[in-house]
Amino acid sequence: SMGVIESIRAVIPGSERWELIHRLDRDTSGCLMIAKNRQYLRLIQTALRERNQIGKFYRAIVHGQWSKRKTLIEAPIAKNTLRSGERMSKVSDAGKASSTGFRLLHSNGEQSLLEVEAITGRTHQIRVHCRFAGFPVVGDSKYGDEALDKKLKQRLGVHRLLLHADHLVVPDLAEFPGFEVSAPLDDEFEKIQKYIILERNMTLYLIRMKLMNLMNLMNLMN
Repeated sequence: SMGVIESIRAVIPGSERWELIHRLDRDTSGCLMIAKNRQYLRLIQTALRERNQIGKFYRAIVHGQWSKRKTLIEAPIAKNTLRSGERMSKVSDAGKASSTGFRLLHSNGEQSLLEVEAITGRTHQIRVHCRFAGFPVVGDSKYGDEALDKKLKQRLGVHRLLLHADHLVVPDLAEFPGFEVSAPLDDEFEKIQKYIILERNMTLYLIRMKLMNLMNLMNLMN
């Protein structure tokens, strides 16, 4: 099967010299950058190699209760090719320095919605770091939790990797102006996101009701 850039060249006239700037994992949705001329390609590839030059932000839904205090994972990642030819990555002292930033948006205790920044750009970096932290990305067939994925699929009909390239922030590069671009969530990701937020709000509501009932009971006893 054809890759992304080959598919674009096949359907868009005049795109023969367009080049893919960076890649997304096969099952990841969202923003993808393509350069339409060689000069900009060189500039942006140089910027990508520099830490904190280009902001690459994702949304991820992971299994478990992510801690607000867990905002950065710095753990080296090494690539490995299995006998089958499948590419895998893992945290290893022999790997390359890798950094991923995290911000907890919502959690219902069983799943957590995160904003993730890929500070470096290693293969499968976000998925590997989430697994390393003990909170695998929902729907991840390589690094995920098969049993938990199966339960969530039965309950909510999850059929995809819940990792989305949400937005990109690119600075001015030479004479080329900077820009920020975002990609909307698909219906399935949006559904699970709303489920997490609704469950969280319901939990908070029940906690408030229990506290109010307890306070009322204490007042009656006094």
